[in-house]
Amino acid sequence: MKIEIAASMLNAALKTLRPVIERCTTIPILGSVKLADGRLTVTDLDRELSVSVAALEFSGEGCLAFWPLFRLAGALSRSFAETLCNDDRLTIRMDQGEKFAVIASRFGRYRIPVFPASDFPHLSMPEDGQRIEVDGEALKRALAFAAPFASRDETRYYLNGVCLFGRAVVATDGHRLAFTDNVNAHAFDNLIIPNAAVRVLLAMPPVDSLVLGHTRFSVEVAGLRLVAKTIDGAFPDVRRVIPQCEQTSRVERAALAGSVRRLSMLQGSGIPYISMVLDGDRIALAASGLDGEGGEELIEASGDAFAADFNGRYLADVLRAIGGESVTIARTSSEDVSVPTIFRGDVDGEDRFVVLMPTRTKDTLAVARAALATLDARKAA
Repeated sequence: MKIEIAASMLNAALKTLRPVIERCTTIPILGSVKLADGRLTVTDLDRELSVSVAALEFSGEGCLAFWPLFRLAGALSRSFAETLCNDDRLTIRMDQGEKFAVIASRFGRYRIPVFPASDFPHLSMPEDGQRIEVDGEALKRALAFAAPFASRDETRYYLNGVCLFGRAVVATDGHRLAFTDNVNAHAFDNLIIPNAAVRVLLAMPPVDSLVLGHTRFSVEVAGLRLVAKTIDGAFPDVRRVIPQCEQTSRVERAALAGSVRRLSMLQGSGIPYISMVLDGDRIALAASGLDGEGGEELIEASGDAFAADFNGRYLADVLRAIGGESVTIARTSSEDVSVPTIFRGDVDGEDRFVVLMPTRTKDTLAVARAALATLDARKAA
């Protein structure tokens, strides 16, 4: 094998592939990058990511240890830049049967361990895979919105990803559910993309199509090609758990997020719990910790009255994700504190929302209700 390539190009290609390579692996070949057919390829058996490179010469094939090559390419690329050298070519050579590949540059020669190229495990796609056109920009926005709410709990593995659910994109961890509707012209049959593959898709440019095979999919764009396994499981029918809410309230998102952030800070390293009570034109928020720490805040709002307790971290995640200037809070009941709550931003052209399950905290709702009166009284005084 012989490859001549610019150090900066090799460095950029390896940076692109890095998210798929694990720092430590019990299978040595998975710590390598395969160089063949003008492409660099890495895999973790669940994902295979490759990138094409415009090398000056590319003949033969080989597998080199990824991390030593990655560190060397970065160091050489910086050295060429610092010396203002216009010719930053590297030559990578590997003869059959050798245990090391030799990399030569104007600074010197370096040896990188190699593996048999025939041992590299590829994720193949079936020849009869179904190609489906997608709106890449819309799909990427929906994936970015849903991804933070996907489960990481291995006991419910089928929730550990984002699901293309009909024409919607959805993710849930059992406590929160993110839903973006009308993303896809094609009605997908519950295609569950694992969290790790979602992260790679979000790092890639928007794609214009997906190729679907049995338990895997592939995308290709701008010289990048990803083949990844899907989650073989049944995603729950989330439309059945989305409440049909008639009671709605509205509040400025930045003001609500600021109150949640400040009150959560008072509760130390444990899970912060926030109680919210709205009486028509104000929302009182209250928090209290195990050692008596806590506080109350009052912000302007409008709409139907309600009272509920929330996990402060979950609530902060929701307010960060939905975007927009204001938040619409929708519930099926103003009296029942246990019903799910829908949070929806006012982002134009985006039919998306998050359903958040409430929690139960001791006496904090009473503190929030009392704050509606006491905080106004303090201001008047």
